[in-house]
Order: sequence, then structure tokens, then C-alpha cells
Amino acid sequence: MRFLAIMVLIPGEKLRKRDSDQHFKAVGGGGGGGAILYGMRARRALVLMLAVLCGFIVVFGWEGSPAASVLGSRAWGPGLRLELALFAGALDLSRFSKSIAVSHDGSIMELLNSTVSELATRKASPVREVYKQVPQCDYSKGKWLNDSNRPLYSGEMCSQFLSSMWACKVQGRKDFDYEKYRWQPQGCDLPPFDGRVFLSRWKNKTIAFVGDSLGRQQFQSLLCMITRGKDDMVATDAGQEYGFDKRPTWSLRPNGWAYRFTETNTTILFYWSASLCKIKLYNATDPSSAAAMHLDRPVDFLKRNVARMDLVILNTGHHWNSGKINGNKWEMYVGGKKVALKGSRFASVSYSHQFAVKKVVRWLDRQIGARPELRGVLTALSPRHFMNGDWNSGGRCDNIKAFGVDVSNRPSRDVLSEEAVANTRVELLNITHLSQFRGEAHLSRFTANARPGIQDCLHWCLPGVPDVWNEILNAQLLARKERKEEDEVL
Repeated sequence: MRFLAIMVLIPGEKLRKRDSDQHFKAVGGGGGGGAILYGMRARRALVLMLAVLCGFIVVFGWEGSPAASVLGSRAWGPGLRLELALFAGALDLSRFSKSIAVSHDGSIMELLNSTVSELATRKASPVREVYKQVPQCDYSKGKWLNDSNRPLYSGEMCSQFLSSMWACKVQGRKDFDYEKYRWQPQGCDLPPFDGRVFLSRWKNKTIAFVGDSLGRQQFQSLLCMITRGKDDMVATDAGQEYGFDKRPTWSLRPNGWAYRFTETNTTILFYWSASLCKIKLYNATDPSSAAAMHLDRPVDFLKRNVARMDLVILNTGHHWNSGKINGNKWEMYVGGKKVALKGSRFASVSYSHQFAVKKVVRWLDRQIGARPELRGVLTALSPRHFMNGDWNSGGRCDNIKAFGVDVSNRPSRDVLSEEAVANTRVELLNITHLSQFRGEAHLSRFTANARPGIQDCLHWCLPGVPDVWNEILNAQLLARKERKEEDEVL
């Protein structure tokens, strides 16, 4: 594709220059009719080259090449927008991004002519690789489609990052249809995920997941997507820098994990915080001690390290219930004072949950205001699929079938998260609706410590649904970055 761009653009510039020179001679009396005739031939040659390029794109698209992902059949539907990104920095031509509406019989010749013409008139700028998407796409609406190119990585091969308890193949699951679905948004496409490209965009930066075990699944999914479960990318353990190598003797796991990809100096970490609130044990040496749960204060780890972070992805939800709060002996505090629950709004766990999430989101919003290059994301609630009971009363999901149908008109929302990010610079990763229709993709009875009558219908098999969360996260991050770059160019 680059070769053909050179073939069209460079001769085109030369022919246009010759045409101009000869026209000047003719007007001045020095070139005569031969110069005008030469200019006409030059223009015809340029049109011919454009026609060759057009034919190449069409044929190459039919062959299933990468060009098809840019100029494929979906791009030519009525009302859709084709985003053309041509970058020719190596030719001293400018980076150019152009959007046009394409009708049923849209003319690609008209598009290419106008594109080449404008490319030639712009000043040079650095080459930047971007994916172009339909502006303002709502990725939460769409349908699940079977895709033979899935999964994106092997759960068995990604042992450096993926916990074996979440690799369902390792745990003995024999049906793998749950790995074969991709999400097709309504009216637009998700950009292809490329691990090396992703890392290059986050070069010398830190991505931090802070939340519960669902956030940890999303963290591990992203690492496996980047490496595709292969060992050709070097990632070192950076946990010591964040204190993850230190943990109380009674803890079953560290408070977090951090990996640094040496090629791009990109750090990706996860910190465990089930509530996102500051929680402090009354007796730090006694794990059974009660703890102060400060609903209006973010977890200390965030406050200490946010200046080192470039992208913060928060999640919480499933620990906000009376059983968890009472079991952990969390006692609620607001403004540094213990809350008297009797007769208080905080007696409602739902209200306390909403209050705490809004507080931490608004805290993060202030950090973004002080440092605009920081990005903040709140991942919406991941749904549970216990049927005929709960996790401890015979609930199961090993008999659920996949919903491989259009679910765009079956809304399922996390209103609490939507309201929390409203009027802030923190973005919502809205995964509730699309995940609602994948009950078959949970761990179910394929767990490390499987017991009769106990199934896990909360966590997901990996590879699986969390991979789509990260594809949408990638698309949302790109979309805002590209809109900003378009504004800078235009």
C-alpha cells in the first residue's frame, strides 16, 4: 500500500510541476502548443495512476487483506462515515485525516483525487499511526457474533500473567465455544487490537487498574492480549517499586502486581481495592480486627501514586453488600467521624456504595483537572449469572447457552456508575449490557477448588468476555485521542 502511495504521489507532484512550468512557457510565448499538450498528457497519466490504485484497493480488499479492514464492505453502507487516514511523512507530505459520507454508489475516485490534492498542499508533519472510527460510537450497543479468529490468545500459553484458576482450559473445561465470540457494535467497528501498537502509544507511561477481582481479570486479560500469550515481549516484575512484594503473613496474595515492558518502558499494574475507599484496620497486627471504612476518601495507594500514573481504570461493586461489609467488619466513616447508621441514609448499603463511588470519581476528576494528560476510566458493573440460587445455595451457570443474537434493544444498565461519572472528565467503560448476554462464559464448575453444588458465576473464563472490555477500552482511548489530533491538524 505504501509503495503504491509513493507511485501515485511522487509522479503526481512531478507531473503537476511540469504541467505548471510548461503552461508558464506557453503563456509567455516560449512553450507553444507542445507544452499545453504535454500538460494534458500529464494530467491523464495522473488519473490513470489513481485508477490503478483504485483497482488495487478493490482487488486487495476481496483477497481479505489488511486493506479490507479500512475499505471493507461495512464502510460502504448508507449513512456510514469512511475515515481515511493517510500518512506520508517519509515523503515530506503532511499527516492527513479526512472524513466523508459515502452513499450506495460512493465514488472512490472522487475521494482519492481530493485526498491526493489536499495532501500535496499541506506542510510536512511527523508520521503517526492511528485507527479511525465512527465518531461518537456507542460501543455498548451491538451483538455477539461467532468468530473463527478467536480467541485472541491462548490461556495455556499466557502463564506469566494469567492465573491458572481463570484459565478454564487448564481447569478441565472441554467446550470452548465461549472463546469464539466477538462483539460487533451497532453502526461501527472496533479497531483491531495490536499489542505492539498499544504499547507504543503508551510508551514511558503507566496504566493502573484499581479495584476488585473483576478488575484483576481485566488487568490479566490486557497483558495476555498484548503478548498474545507468547514470550517474544520482555516484561519485568516492577511490583517492588509499588510495595507489592510486602504483605502481611496472613494474606493469601500481594496487594497488587506490576509489569514493565522493557521495549517501550510501559508499566501496567493492578492494585487490589474492593471498595475503592480508604480502609484502615483498628489493629494493624490483627487481621480479624475491625476497620474504619472512609467512604469519602480514596484508597491510600491512589493518593500516593496518582502522580506516576497516566491512565487509571477503576472498578468496584460486588463487595458492596451487607454480607461482605459485615464479614469484613468494615465500619463506615465520613469526614473522619464514624457514621451512626441508625436512622441514617448510610444504613442503606446501596446509598453508601453510590456515595463512595461518586467521591472517588470526583477526586480523580480533580487530578485530571490539575494534570490534563491523565486519563480516568470507571468500568461499569460486571453482571452475575447465578441461576436457581446464589453462590452458596446451589446457583449454577454451567447450563446457560450463549446469546449470539442482536441484543441492542435489550437495555441493561449500571445507573450508579453512569451517575458517578456524569459531569466529570472520568469516562465510563460501559460493559454491563454486553456482558449480560454471556452467562455461559463464567468459570461455573470449572474452578481450582471445585466443590459439589458450588459454582462461580461471577468471574469469567479467560480468554473470554474481559478481552472485549479491553477492546472497547482501547477504542474509547483512541477515539478521544484522535478527535484531539484532528482538532490540532485542522
